Order: sequence, then structure tokens, then C-alpha cells
Amino acid sequence: MKMRAMWIALVMVGVLGLIGLRSPAAQTDSGVTPVGLRLGPGSALWIEGKSNLHEFESRTTTVGVKLTRGSGASAPATPADLESLVRGSSAHGLEVEVPVKSLHSKKEGIDKNLWKDLRADDYPTIQFHLTKYTVSANEAKRDTTHLRAEGMLRIAGKERPVTLSVRAYRGDDGLWIDGSERLKMTDYGIKPRTMMLGTLRVKDEVVVRYHLLLIPKEN
Repeated sequence: MKMRAMWIALVMVGVLGLIGLRSPAAQTDSGVTPVGLRLGPGSALWIEGKSNLHEFESRTTTVGVKLTRGSGASAPATPADLESLVRGSSAHGLEVEVPVKSLHSKKEGIDKNLWKDLRADDYPTIQFHLTKYTVSANEAKRDTTHLRAEGMLRIAGKERPVTLSVRAYRGDDGLWIDGSERLKMTDYGIKPRTMMLGTLRVKDEVVVRYHLLLIPKEN
């Protein structure tokens, strides 16, 4: 019985050793560190839409951005450091949050209708969660880095996967992030608005554009 117990113990040690060798991610998952960032002047995110009568735009400068880095990456202290972090695929995660009621147009009526359609009282923020990103090949010699960012976008309580084409380029104070994405409101359970007995009809497709300056700072 003692010999059998010893063999069982040896087998269990071997199995646990193999699991440890094959699952290094589980051991290093805690090595993620927040990157100190602030949003620089000139940053904005806006939504462009159309109706059969006119175009409209709602814009905000209130955008929350949280970036994390892997344990092997140094904390960026300069715009060049932040650019290297992104180009080296060392950014571990990204969270973006936009308060719905921070979106404003030039007309108060449009703002109230937009907030109501986005169910701002129930879901006060629009959220994007990055799951992974890739850097286009041969980016090292270019001023602009092209990224393919995949993640989940939550609008009005409904979450859907999105793939964004993002441009990143260095400014004097930080790293500019530019891009746009076409979305259908109905994909997020939002019915395009009709008004004036159907005379005015808002189109289903909108364009979300962003121009954000990420400036590194100490945590």
C-alpha cells in the first residue's frame, strides 16, 4: 500500500508539473500594471448622423481611457515611450468610457432625443473593451502606426463585437489616436427616430469618430 501511494503521489506531481508548463499565462496573469494617462487638449469623440432633412453631430470632450501594460514593459514617461509601448504590442488592455449626457450638439432638442434613444438614464455610459490588437507590418519606419483593434462595444445596454482600424501618431505632448466606425443603431436595439408624423426620419447608420491625445503621466 505504501508503494502504491508513493506512485500515485509521483504521478500527481508529474501532472501538476505539466499543467504548470503548459499554462504559463495563468501564472503571469497578475503581472498587469495600469499606465498613467491623461487626455490632452483637442481631444474629442463625436457621432455623425443623418435624416432625410438634415445632418447632425453630437460631440464630447469627456472620454475616460484606461490602459494597462504587461509586467515586462516599462512605464512610459514620454510620448516616444508610449508610442514604443503600442508599437511593441506591449499594451495589455484598454477601456474607453463615454458619458452619454456629455454628448452635445448645437441644438438642445437633438441632445435630449439622442440621450433618450441611447437610454442614458438606464445606461449612462458607452463602453469599449479591447480584447486584442495587432500592429500592421513594416510600421517601424513610418510616422503613423496602423492598428487593428478588436473588442466589445456596449451601447444602451447591448454589447456587440467590433473591429476598429486605428491610426496612432506621435505629437509634441503625447500620442494621437484617430479613427472612425460606422454603426447601425438597430444593431444595438435602438429604433431610428421619426418625427413630425413621419416627415422627418433619422437614418439607421451613424458614424462614430474619435481624435484623442493620450499624454503619459505618473500614476
